Amino acid sequence: MNRSGLVHRAVPVLGIVIVIAALYLGWTWHARGSARRQLAERVAGRSPEAQNRKIVEAYGGAELTILSFYGVPDAIRPGEEAELCYGVSNANMVRIEPPVEHVWPSLGRCVKVAPERDTEYTLIAGDAAGRSKTARLTIQVRGE
Repeated sequence: MNRSGLVHRAVPVLGIVIVIAALYLGWTWHARGSARRQLAERVAGRSPEAQNRKIVEAYGGAELTILSFYGVPDAIRPGEEAELCYGVSNANMVRIEPPVEHVWPSLGRCVKVAPERDTEYTLIAGDAAGRSKTARLTIQVRGE
């Protein structure tokens, strides 16, 4: 066999070896990078599971929780409006006393009120097990 025939047979084999080597190197690089990212996330506590647990805990876990209840502004002049803002977690019922229309369980919602005098509002939230929680605030009405 002459040299030319040997070279022609070696070229396809060499190409296959190069492709296999490139695939092996690429897979190794990818696997090591992925493992480093997972380790870094676990060390930093930023795994998706840890992030989800933190979010659930911040919103009261599985318990009925009043997350917020506040007025904006907390003092108005006669004839002006204020907003009552509330947030509840794991509630299936919400009401505000004295009665305010259009309230329902929400992580964050505001409703308009126009009290004529200083008024204390009470947020009552309830869950399916019959438990309830309350929060209070006062909107002051100041003379002009």
